[in-house]
Amino acid sequence: MNLTSIIKRPWQRGMIWLACNDGLRDRIENSDRLAAFAKRFVAGADLAAAKARADAFASENIVTSIYYLGEYVDSAELVEENVEGILAAIEYFGKTDLDWFVSVDPTQIGYSISGDLGWTNAQRISAAINALPNPAAHPFMVDMEDASVVPETIALFEQLLADGVPAALTLQTYLLRTADDFQRLAAQGASIRFVKGAFVANSRIAHTRKRDIDDAYLRIC
Repeated sequence: MNLTSIIKRPWQRGMIWLACNDGLRDRIENSDRLAAFAKRFVAGADLAAAKARADAFASENIVTSIYYLGEYVDSAELVEENVEGILAAIEYFGKTDLDWFVSVDPTQIGYSISGDLGWTNAQRISAAINALPNPAAHPFMVDMEDASVVPETIALFEQLLADGVPAALTLQTYLLRTADDFQRLAAQGASIRFVKGAFVANSRIAHTRKRDIDDAYLRIC
Protein backbone atom coordinates (compact mmCIF):
# COMPACT_ATOMS: atom_id res chain seq x y z
CA MET A 1 0.00 0.00 0.00
CA ASN A 2 1.25 3.47 -0.84
CA LEU A 3 0.67 5.35 2.40
CA THR A 4 1.37 8.78 0.91
CA SER A 5 -1.43 8.40 -1.62
CA ILE A 6 -4.11 8.71 1.06
CA ILE A 7 -2.91 11.91 2.71
CA LYS A 8 -5.55 14.42 1.66
CA ARG A 9 -5.57 17.50 3.85
CA PRO A 10 -3.81 20.54 2.30
CA TRP A 11 -2.20 21.49 5.64
CA GLN A 12 -0.77 18.01 6.02
CA ARG A 13 0.48 17.95 2.44
CA GLY A 14 2.16 21.32 3.01
CA MET A 15 3.91 20.18 6.19
CA ILE A 16 5.01 16.96 4.53
CA TRP A 17 6.33 18.92 1.55
CA LEU A 18 8.30 21.17 3.90
CA ALA A 19 9.75 18.15 5.69
CA CYS A 20 10.89 16.56 2.43
CA ASN A 21 12.11 19.64 0.54
CA ASP A 22 15.90 19.39 0.47
CA GLY A 23 16.36 22.88 -0.98
CA LEU A 24 14.32 24.50 1.76
CA ARG A 25 16.10 22.44 4.40
CA ASP A 26 19.46 23.67 3.11
CA ARG A 27 18.24 27.28 3.21
CA ILE A 28 17.11 26.89 6.81
CA GLU A 29 20.33 25.21 7.90
CA ASN A 30 22.38 28.01 6.27
CA SER A 31 20.31 30.81 7.76
CA ASP A 32 21.44 31.83 11.24
CA ARG A 33 18.00 33.18 12.15
CA LEU A 34 16.01 30.20 10.86
CA ALA A 35 18.54 27.69 12.15
CA ALA A 36 18.25 29.19 15.64
CA PHE A 37 14.48 28.67 15.48
CA ALA A 38 14.89 25.09 14.23
CA LYS A 39 17.24 24.28 17.11
CA ARG A 40 14.27 24.53 19.46
CA PHE A 41 13.05 21.28 17.92
CA VAL A 42 16.06 19.64 16.20
CA ALA A 43 19.16 18.59 18.12
CA GLY A 44 21.54 19.16 15.23
CA ALA A 45 22.77 18.11 11.81
CA ASP A 46 25.07 15.31 12.98
CA LEU A 47 25.56 12.69 15.67
CA ALA A 48 27.97 14.81 17.69
CA ALA A 49 25.37 17.56 18.02
CA ALA A 50 22.73 15.01 18.98
CA LYS A 51 25.08 13.56 21.59
CA ALA A 52 25.68 17.02 23.08
CA ARG A 53 21.92 17.56 23.40
CA ALA A 54 21.47 14.08 24.87
CA ASP A 55 24.19 14.81 27.44
CA ALA A 56 22.30 17.96 28.44
CA PHE A 57 19.10 15.97 28.79
CA ALA A 58 20.87 13.34 30.88
CA SER A 59 22.01 16.02 33.32
CA GLU A 60 18.31 16.69 33.94
CA ASN A 61 17.40 12.99 34.11
CA ILE A 62 15.57 13.17 30.76
CA VAL A 63 15.55 10.16 28.44
CA THR A 64 16.60 10.95 24.86
CA SER A 65 14.49 9.97 21.88
CA ILE A 66 16.75 9.67 18.84
CA TYR A 67 14.98 10.52 15.61
CA TYR A 68 16.50 10.83 12.14
CA LEU A 69 14.41 13.38 10.23
CA GLY A 70 13.01 12.11 6.94
CA GLU A 71 9.39 10.97 6.98
CA TYR A 72 6.99 10.54 4.03
CA VAL A 73 9.71 9.71 1.52
CA ASP A 74 8.78 8.00 -1.73
CA SER A 75 12.10 6.99 -3.24
CA ALA A 76 14.24 3.96 -2.42
CA GLU A 77 17.35 6.14 -2.31
CA LEU A 78 15.93 8.42 0.38
CA VAL A 79 14.62 5.45 2.34
CA GLU A 80 18.09 3.90 2.32
CA GLU A 81 19.60 7.20 3.45
CA ASN A 82 17.15 7.28 6.35
CA VAL A 83 17.83 3.69 7.36
CA GLU A 84 21.59 4.16 7.21
CA GLY A 85 21.21 7.27 9.37
CA ILE A 86 19.15 5.37 11.93
CA LEU A 87 21.62 2.48 11.99
CA ALA A 88 24.53 4.88 12.41
CA ALA A 89 22.76 6.54 15.34
CA ILE A 90 22.12 3.19 17.03
CA GLU A 91 25.78 2.23 16.66
CA TYR A 92 26.96 5.63 17.90
CA PHE A 93 24.69 5.88 20.93
CA GLY A 94 25.11 2.21 21.69
CA LYS A 95 28.68 3.01 22.75
CA THR A 96 27.52 5.57 25.32
CA ASP A 97 26.03 5.10 28.76
CA LEU A 98 23.13 7.44 28.01
CA ASP A 99 19.47 6.55 28.52
CA TRP A 100 18.00 6.61 24.98
CA PHE A 101 15.75 4.92 22.47
CA VAL A 102 15.33 5.26 18.72
CA SER A 103 12.07 6.57 17.20
CA VAL A 104 11.07 5.48 13.69
CA ASP A 105 8.26 6.64 11.40
CA PRO A 106 7.02 3.81 9.15
CA THR A 107 7.05 6.05 6.07
CA GLN A 108 10.70 6.95 6.54
CA ILE A 109 11.85 3.35 6.26
CA GLY A 110 9.91 2.35 3.18
CA TYR A 111 6.26 1.80 4.07
CA SER A 112 5.30 4.68 1.78
CA ILE A 113 6.67 2.55 -1.08
CA SER A 114 5.75 -1.00 -0.07
CA GLY A 115 5.09 -3.07 3.01
CA ASP A 116 7.84 -5.51 2.05
CA LEU A 117 10.48 -2.78 1.84
CA GLY A 118 9.31 -1.25 5.12
CA TRP A 119 9.42 -4.58 6.94
CA THR A 120 12.85 -5.44 5.54
CA ASN A 121 14.21 -2.18 6.90
CA ALA A 122 12.39 -2.60 10.20
CA GLN A 123 14.20 -5.93 10.55
CA ARG A 124 17.55 -4.26 9.83
CA ILE A 125 16.92 -1.72 12.58
CA SER A 126 15.69 -4.46 14.92
CA ALA A 127 18.86 -6.47 14.34
CA ALA A 128 20.98 -3.44 15.26
CA ILE A 129 19.01 -2.94 18.47
CA ASN A 130 19.17 -6.62 19.41
CA ALA A 131 22.94 -6.53 18.92
CA LEU A 132 23.31 -3.95 21.69
CA PRO A 133 24.55 -5.16 25.11
CA ASN A 134 21.18 -4.31 26.68
CA PRO A 135 18.58 -4.06 23.88
CA ALA A 136 15.61 -3.93 26.26
CA ALA A 137 16.90 -0.59 27.54
CA HIS A 138 16.82 0.91 24.04
CA PRO A 139 13.50 -0.09 22.44
CA PHE A 140 12.40 0.40 18.86
CA MET A 141 9.84 3.20 19.31
CA VAL A 142 7.28 3.05 16.51
CA ASP A 143 6.08 6.59 15.85
CA MET A 144 2.57 7.52 14.73
CA GLU A 145 1.94 9.54 11.61
CA ASP A 146 -1.39 10.73 10.17
CA ALA A 147 -4.63 8.98 11.09
CA SER A 148 -4.90 7.07 7.82
CA VAL A 149 -1.94 4.83 8.67
CA VAL A 150 -2.75 4.01 12.31
CA PRO A 151 -3.84 0.39 11.63
CA GLU A 152 -0.68 -0.36 9.65
CA THR A 153 1.50 1.30 12.31
CA ILE A 154 -0.02 -0.74 15.11
CA ALA A 155 0.37 -3.87 12.98
CA LEU A 156 4.08 -3.09 12.55
CA PHE A 157 4.46 -2.72 16.31
CA GLU A 158 2.74 -6.04 16.96
CA GLN A 159 4.84 -7.75 14.30
CA LEU A 160 8.01 -6.48 15.97
CA LEU A 161 6.86 -7.85 19.31
CA ALA A 162 6.04 -11.20 17.73
CA ASP A 163 9.61 -11.30 16.43
CA GLY A 164 11.01 -10.72 19.91
CA VAL A 165 12.12 -7.14 19.28
CA PRO A 166 12.04 -4.78 22.28
CA ALA A 167 9.49 -2.35 20.88
CA ALA A 168 7.22 0.43 22.07
CA LEU A 169 4.43 2.35 20.37
CA THR A 170 3.38 5.98 20.18
CA LEU A 171 -0.35 6.70 20.45
CA GLN A 172 -1.95 10.05 19.63
CA THR A 173 -4.62 10.95 22.15
CA TYR A 174 -6.42 13.40 19.86
CA LEU A 175 -7.77 10.41 17.91
CA LEU A 176 -11.11 9.03 19.10
CA ARG A 177 -9.95 5.43 18.61
CA THR A 178 -6.93 5.78 20.89
CA ALA A 179 -8.71 4.95 24.15
CA ASP A 180 -9.77 1.56 22.76
CA ASP A 181 -6.35 0.96 21.18
CA PHE A 182 -4.71 1.70 24.50
CA GLN A 183 -6.96 -0.63 26.47
CA ARG A 184 -6.33 -3.51 24.06
CA LEU A 185 -2.58 -3.01 23.83
CA ALA A 186 -2.07 -2.28 27.53
CA ALA A 187 -3.84 -5.54 28.37
CA GLN A 188 -1.06 -7.27 26.43
CA GLY A 189 1.64 -5.43 28.40
CA ALA A 190 2.62 -3.06 25.58
CA SER A 191 4.99 -0.17 26.27
CA ILE A 192 3.24 2.99 25.08
CA ARG A 193 4.28 6.61 24.69
CA PHE A 194 1.45 9.16 24.55
CA VAL A 195 1.48 12.36 22.50
CA LYS A 196 -1.43 14.68 21.77
CA GLY A 197 -0.92 14.47 17.99
CA ALA A 198 0.18 17.14 15.52
CA PHE A 199 -1.92 16.19 12.49
CA VAL A 200 -5.23 17.63 11.37
CA ALA A 201 -8.24 15.31 11.29
CA ASN A 202 -11.98 15.81 11.11
CA SER A 203 -14.39 15.44 14.01
CA ARG A 204 -15.56 12.00 12.85
CA ILE A 205 -12.26 10.47 13.92
CA ALA A 206 -10.59 13.02 16.22
CA HIS A 207 -11.00 15.72 18.80
CA THR A 208 -10.62 19.05 17.02
CA ARG A 209 -10.79 21.59 19.84
CA LYS A 210 -7.67 22.22 21.90
CA ARG A 211 -9.57 21.83 25.17
CA ASP A 212 -10.95 18.46 24.11
CA ILE A 213 -7.52 17.33 22.93
CA ASP A 214 -5.98 18.34 26.25
CA ASP A 215 -8.76 16.61 28.19
CA ALA A 216 -8.34 13.40 26.16
CA TYR A 217 -4.61 13.40 26.85
CA LEU A 218 -5.09 13.75 30.59
CA ARG A 219 -7.93 11.22 30.69
CA ILE A 220 -6.12 8.49 28.75
CA CYS A 221 -2.75 9.00 30.38
